[in-house]
Amino acid sequence: MKAFGRESLSQALDAHQPIWAPPFPGRTNDIESAVLVPIVFTPSPSVFVTLRPNTLREHAGEFCFPGGRRETIDVSLEATACREAEEELSLRRVEL
Repeated sequence: MKAFGRESLSQALDAHQPIWAPPFPGRTNDIESAVLVPIVFTPSPSVFVTLRPNTLREHAGEFCFPGGRRETIDVSLEATACREAEEELSLRRVEL
């Protein structure tokens, strides 16, 4: 098995070519949003997810990453992802 760490993940992300996905029929892609996939690099890397309460009207009981819509205070989508991670998981220091 190939080692998984910050360097190998960084290289893989740098090599990734983004793909634009068209909207579903009858919808638009006009709402900017972002998510953060929190990875903790320990001897055995872990990914944090949250479980939405079953009482929510939408997406109840789903696993999710911190994220949401871009707000006017966000200077970038990266800032959106970091703000949402702080609001939802109290993550204050992240390395993008």
